[in-house]
Amino acid sequence: MGKKIVFGSVGSIVKYLGILMIFPLGVAIWYGEEIVYPSPFLIKTWILPLAITIISGLILERKIGVRKGEIKRREGFAIVAFGWLFVAIFGSLPYIFSSTLGPVDAFFESMSGFTTTGSSVMLNLEHVDRSILLWRSFTQWIGGMGVILLFIAILPTFGIAGSQLFDREFPGPLSERIRPRVQVTARMLWSIYVVLTGLEILALFL
Repeated sequence: MGKKIVFGSVGSIVKYLGILMIFPLGVAIWYGEEIVYPSPFLIKTWILPLAITIISGLILERKIGVRKGEIKRREGFAIVAFGWLFVAIFGSLPYIFSSTLGPVDAFFESMSGFTTTGSSVMLNLEHVDRSILLWRSFTQWIGGMGVILLFIAILPTFGIAGSQLFDREFPGPLSERIRPRVQVTARMLWSIYVVLTGLEILALFL
């Protein structure tokens, strides 16, 4: 098994997960959550996890692994398995750094969000910061379509080899006509998902 390809691919996923933390960071700034005694909430809860996640992704992607290579069946299984694990681990950092949850509960909440199981260990949500609530909902939104499918759509690194990840993410019969254009299919599915989300948000406002 090409370990470098696995590390490189998982590193890309982790890196872009860190970039997605910009959205709750913006919400924290908008609602003025950046100054909370005894330490700046903004730095501790979002900037630090964001930096750790992106830097860790870059190390896995460029120092330990390789960014391009042939993804075969074994590599596909490993990337999906480690991808889900690492996404849940790094996705739990905001809960831990904000002291909202302990490490075990934070990992459970993160994995529950990305897998959209609906389970939660968070109580008294009205006392939880808005940016944390957004991150909790955002992980569920990402998981609704599939974490790996999202990164197949946005990462040109995977290219045609993304079909191996598509198969691992969605086991079962898959039309051969989809396989060569799996990245196009992933982008189309996510485009529909984003449009539907936008329409639902608009409907709520109206």
